[in-house]
Amino acid sequence: MSRKVRILEVAADEASAAATWYEMQRPGLGMEFDRAVDAALDLIQEDIVPLSPVPGAPGERGPNDLS
Repeated sequence: MSRKVRILEVAADEASAAATWYEMQRPGLGMEFDRAVDAALDLIQEDIVPLSPVPGAPGERGPNDLS
């Protein structure tokens, strides 16, 4: 699946390092972490979580924010 969200290289590297660390703590935990990250990105991509547009000012409301 192609993502519409932009993931910065530094963030992807950090997530990869975290998954490696979790895997060293307990086999399988790194994969569980990867699945959790993917699930969170899916929610963001589906606009379930209202976010500010990028680029934009911090605190700016996204187009789907109903509050």
